[in-house]
Amino acid sequence: MKQQALLVIDLQNDFTRAEGKLPACTAEVDEILPIVNAAVAHWHVHGRPVLVLTTQWGSWLMRWLTKQSVAPGTRGAALDTRLSVGGAAHLVKPAKSIFTCPELAAWLEAHDVTQLVLCGLAAEHCITASTLQALKQGYDVLLLTDAIASYKPGARAEVFRSLSAQGAQLRTQSNLSVSTG
Repeated sequence: MKQQALLVIDLQNDFTRAEGKLPACTAEVDEILPIVNAAVAHWHVHGRPVLVLTTQWGSWLMRWLTKQSVAPGTRGAALDTRLSVGGAAHLVKPAKSIFTCPELAAWLEAHDVTQLVLCGLAAEHCITASTLQALKQGYDVLLLTDAIASYKPGARAEVFRSLSAQGAQLRTQSNLSVSTG
């Protein structure tokens, strides 16, 4: 059965908390976390796959540029405790795009995923890189717009317009239906 998967990206303390090493989107994180949690719960109720992806920088340059953020084993690399993902699978990526995670392709294939529903951080970085790569690889991409935060408050709309023009679909959690295959 071909289906959607909900992918929750980079909701880690170093990015989501004001005291984090690289607080990316703290102005919008408080708004999106309840929506992400509702989406995860909705997916679980419908028995659909949920995947949490987190970053551990693979490049020394990215580690340096990001102030050693999300270092393995640190509080900053841990998922934000306000996030409720239940028994969701968890994979680690070494760079912005989710497709840099070596186990992702096998996970998507094992779950017969044809449409990726993305939420998390950050609109202009990991969400954009992941969306563009997914589209290039032939996946349908749906952006859960009210569950994606941006570095710059108010910048989401422009990112979403650009990604929509390139083929991504835009939805809010309230007007999203989980495919049944």
